[in-house]
Amino acid sequence: MRRISLVRYETNCVHETFFDAAIEDAKKFDRQYAEKKVPIGPLHGLPVSLKDQFHFIGVETSMGYTGWINTFMGQKGTGQEEIFESEMIKELQALGAVLYCKSSVSHPLMSGETVNNIIGYTTNPKNRNLSSGDSLGGEGALIGLKGSPVGLSSDIGGSIRVPAAFNGLYDIKPSSGRLPYEGMANSMDGQNSILSVVGPLSHTAAS
Repeated sequence: MRRISLVRYETNCVHETFFDAAIEDAKKFDRQYAEKKVPIGPLHGLPVSLKDQFHFIGVETSMGYTGWINTFMGQKGTGQEEIFESEMIKELQALGAVLYCKSSVSHPLMSGETVNNIIGYTTNPKNRNLSSGDSLGGEGALIGLKGSPVGLSSDIGGSIRVPAAFNGLYDIKPSSGRLPYEGMANSMDGQNSILSVVGPLSHTAAS
C-alpha cells in the first residue's frame, strides 16, 4: 500500500483505492486458512489491481468521465450506485484474490494515451515525458513501477496490448467470453460487431 501511494504520486495512475476492504478480505482469508489449512483458491492472498471499468461494491466507477461521478454509468437515482458488482469481481474473490485499487483510464477508451478530466494525464514510469498507453495506461504504469503484481483490464483494439508494449510488460488478450465480461461498465452499449474481452497484465508470462 505504501508502494501504490508512491506510484500514484509519480505517474498519476490510480482513480480509486479501497485499502480497508482489501485488509478485511486478507484477514478473512487468513482466518479461513488458519482454521481449515486449505487456501481459498489458486489466487489466495494475491493483490490484484483493476481497470476502472469493473464495478466494486462501495467504490465509484467513473471510467474517466466527469459526468459519471456520483452516478451509475451516468444515470442518477438508479439505486445501483456503488452497490452493483461485476461478475469478474465475484470470480476473483472466490479464487482468493485481494482487490485494492482501480487504475486510470482515458474516457473514450480509444486513444493512444491515458488522460481524463478527473485526474489528468498518466505518464510512463520509465520516462514521464512519454505516454503509458491506452486505455489501460493506468494499469501499465502501476504494474510497471511494481505497484501491483497483476492487473485485469478489458481489450477491444489494444487496451491491454498497447500499455504492455509501452511499459515492458506481458499480457494476454483472451478469446471473447473466456473471462466473464458481465456487469462491466461501458460507454458503447450495443456495439457488438467487435467484442471487448477481459484479460491480464503482469511482469512475466509465468505470473
